[in-house]
Amino acid sequence: MDGKRATISWWLKAEASRRFPQVRWDASRLLIRQDRLYTCGGGFSGLELARALLIDLGFSKEERIIRKLLVLPPPRIFQSPYEFSLDGISNEASPFENKLRELSKDKMSEIDLKFLATELGMSSRTLSRRFFDELQTTPGKWIQERRLELAKSMLEETKLSVSEICYRVGYQDVASFSRLFSRTTGMAPGEFRKQIR
Repeated sequence: MDGKRATISWWLKAEASRRFPQVRWDASRLLIRQDRLYTCGGGFSGLELARALLIDLGFSKEERIIRKLLVLPPPRIFQSPYEFSLDGISNEASPFENKLRELSKDKMSEIDLKFLATELGMSSRTLSRRFFDELQTTPGKWIQERRLELAKSMLEETKLSVSEICYRVGYQDVASFSRLFSRTTGMAPGEFRKQIR
């Protein structure tokens, strides 16, 4: 699968990326077709896999009948609206990551490399090395992931506007935030909100 696109259950994406770095993982998608190779994400995405196989094998009419008989929802493309933080469930976070999450808990809009380095008592360069060694990522990418995680939960749990959420999670430009959100989740913030509610 090296060099090919694939998906996996969203909660396994970090482990899959770590174990198989040559695969082009896109865990926002429920189903990915790459040539004759099909991969699907979460448990019920197997229904999307069966649907895709029926259609690709020339059984579109039968697929519609089966969907009606089983009272299945319309086809879904993304699993990103169903993601949530595993912090309270998983005990696998390192003390370093736990400290980072504690620092960012109520200050997401203020977080940047300099803030984290100061709070952790190390240089920006040492902090960057520590991020790579312990989390296999960069501080910027980690901050971006936390901001998007917070934005997703605010879209689900609050009635705040997209622009208000954008500012609260630390972005200054709504258009840039919306593009980043769409690129990461596969859908615009407003569309994400409609799917998750």
